[in-house]
Formats: sequence, C-alpha cells, structure tokens
Amino acid sequence: MSIRTSGVGNLLVTALATLVLAGCVTAGPIAELSASSSSAAGGHVWQEQLDDAWVLVESRFPDAARPPVQMDRYVHPSEWASLVVNCLHELGYTAARASPDGGVQSGSLEPSQAEPHALALYQCTGRYPIDPVYFESTDAQSVNALYDYFTDVVVDCLAAQGFTVSPAPSRERFLETFGTNEQWDLYGEVAAQVGSQERWYEVNEQCPQRPPSS
Repeated sequence: MSIRTSGVGNLLVTALATLVLAGCVTAGPIAELSASSSSAAGGHVWQEQLDDAWVLVESRFPDAARPPVQMDRYVHPSEWASLVVNCLHELGYTAARASPDGGVQSGSLEPSQAEPHALALYQCTGRYPIDPVYFESTDAQSVNALYDYFTDVVVDCLAAQGFTVSPAPSRERFLETFGTNEQWDLYGEVAAQVGSQERWYEVNEQCPQRPPSS
C-alpha cells in the first residue's frame, strides 16, 4: 500500500486523515495569505490539532502508544512536504518522497509497517505544522472566489467523474467555516471514494482544486 498526505488543509488533522481513509487527502485555501503576524501565540492550536490527529491514529490502531512530539517550528506550505519527507527519512522511511502537488508520497508499505508508519507520520507532521496564519479566512475576496469555483465548476466536474459530494453550504456558511474542521471539504469526500492513487491524480488533473487564475 502506498500512502499520500497533504499539508495544506486543517493542519495536522488533514495530513493524518489519510491514515483513516487509506487514500489521498488534500485541501486548502485558494491563495496563501500574508504571514506578517506572529503565530507564536498559536501553540494551543498546535496542541489541539495534535490531539485530534492522535484520535485519528488511535481509531485505526487502538493499542498504539502515543509517542512524544516536539514542534520544531511552524512552516510555510511550500516547505512542508520536504521537511516531513526529511523527517520520515530520519525515522527510516527512506522511500518517502515529496509529490509534485505538494503532498508526501510514502512509497510501498508492507501491512506490518502500517502502524509504525502512522506513528512516524504523526511525529513528523507534528514536528512541522503549517503556520495557522495560512488558514485564516481573512481574504474574503479569495474565499468568495473559491466558493464560486466550487459551486459553478467543481461540483459538476466531480459528478462527471462519477463522484457524489455533499450539497454546497450557503455562501455565508462557507465563509464562516473556511479553514476549520467544519469547512465544506469536497476533495476530502472524494478522497474517501477514490480507489487508487492514480485515480486521485487523474481527478485532480480533470477537476483542479483551485481556479486557473490562482
């Protein structure tokens, strides 16, 4: 089995969700937002996301012992994959690679490696969480544009590819929950339906997650 994760989304939870879905997960904002404000006070956010991520690991491996995780620093989305890959290499998963779309490709894993790999991924994504500033819904124009793109283009495109997703929320609800665990996550729903990584890449090529202009 080969696992791919993405750092763009709800921080650690989006990355670790692939352990439950056993597939491909990616989600995120239409555009990077300014990181001018300090996120040093966001340590509690990191801990909450770390706790949620562990719930996902534990749901698949109930007897797993939770390893300690020390955050190195918040990172920019563009460097997340390479840092997580380097961390996985340090822990012995040398087949891990950064994929072209900014995710992490685990390489081939034997069934016996599933739990150790899940723990390693938990540690590495916790060590290098994406700065929460990149998920703040402060750019209303960009988020509105993403809503239009999802409702006008992506839903029909995904339907043509054979996927069913939940109905679109109101624009107000989309804006309110964007960047949170409650956001409308079309591609997370698709990730639960795809049968292979190849199919995931095909869907992303046919139905890009961002508008062409982004």
